[in-house]
Amino acid sequence: MTATLAIAAASIVNTVVLVFAILFGSYLIALLPESLTASFQFVLPAIFGGVIAQFAIKKPLWGIIGLAFGLMVNLGPVPASLKTFLCILGTVVGCILLEKMKNKKTV
Repeated sequence: MTATLAIAAASIVNTVVLVFAILFGSYLIALLPESLTASFQFVLPAIFGGVIAQFAIKKPLWGIIGLAFGLMVNLGPVPASLKTFLCILGTVVGCILLEKMKNKKTV
């Protein structure tokens, strides 16, 4: 019973916070200086860079694949709106293919 109430309370609090963020978030962002809002474009690449770095600790080749795709996409003639997506997609697909090739060798 207590666990059910805790989950319900957490859901309600989460919903209230989300509604507040949705309703007032754009207003708060409009109040921020332009120099700060310009840096928001780096949030998603920073998050995924941290994630691939954590994976690269266990499997360094995955980090090399991520760096290779990052360099190719950022130095190549790729539209800015597609750079992050292509880096993520290329790294994920490259790592999956690498693991499939390794599994075929061991079988």
